Amino acid sequence: MIVPDSNNCDQTLKLTSNRPTWLIGVDYKPTDDMLLYAKWARGYRMGSITNNSIGLEIVNPEKVDTYEIGMKTSFRGAVPGYFNVAAFYNDFRDQQLTVNSLINRGPNGDPAAGHRGSIDYSGIIPPASPNVNAGKSRMWGIEVDAAVKPFRGLSIDVGYTYLNTKLLEFTAPPVPIYYAQLFSATDKGGPLPLSPKNRVTVTGTYTLPLDESIGRISFGATFTHTDANPATSQQASPLLYQIKKSDMLNLNASWNSVMGMPVDLAFFMTNVTNEARIVFPTQSWATFGGDGGHVNEPRTWGFRLKYRFGD
Repeated sequence: MIVPDSNNCDQTLKLTSNRPTWLIGVDYKPTDDMLLYAKWARGYRMGSITNNSIGLEIVNPEKVDTYEIGMKTSFRGAVPGYFNVAAFYNDFRDQQLTVNSLINRGPNGDPAAGHRGSIDYSGIIPPASPNVNAGKSRMWGIEVDAAVKPFRGLSIDVGYTYLNTKLLEFTAPPVPIYYAQLFSATDKGGPLPLSPKNRVTVTGTYTLPLDESIGRISFGATFTHTDANPATSQQASPLLYQIKKSDMLNLNASWNSVMGMPVDLAFFMTNVTNEARIVFPTQSWATFGGDGGHVNEPRTWGFRLKYRFGD
């Protein structure tokens, strides 16, 4: 990447990396309807270059070791279904974490932030939230996925995730002269950003008992609850750093093979209650003295028509 500056000079930044990755797993089936497993995986996220994070353009690779044990089962009879459960532990090293920057405004800047030199860089250096290799963290949790058909035509699916995260270490990089301060998006010992502890999803689908010549008509609803969770540090966004909990409802209806023809018709509506919330703050409090954020999608509805060619 080549970034020209005001003196018509070029800065060339280059990043090359490679790491081994692997997956080692063991499966065991004590019965035809049960599978037990364990696995260990080494993950690798490549580094990157971001040209607007002046002075902190390069972030190096991140490594993670993931350990997981679980069970997958199915059951038959009058009320068929399945039940899957997994427990996992992730160990991150050289973690790519977002830091928030406070522009160095020189000796006449904010006294609380201090200054580093005599130049006011506000208006010269853009605000940035660069990624840096500053952390070591761990996360563990449990995932449950289950479904049941209590009677003909009705299917109920449930998914649940519990997630517990902690930043174990944070080592801030050297602060470029353009910034008065860099601070982490989360405190040492605190949870990682955008990591809700609990999320549950319940989907119900009912298919009408109709003759095949009419087609397959079904109605469904999906409800998802997500806990409140921090998006960034309280310093970066004092009023909006905490994302509110979400209770989202989606609806759908479909008519496949309409009257035996190769035509499918569907209706959908997302965010039925028109829930409005900020899903990530702009983190501009320290720079502009105010803050806003990116909002979720509003209620949306529509129809889909599909025609199938051939057999």
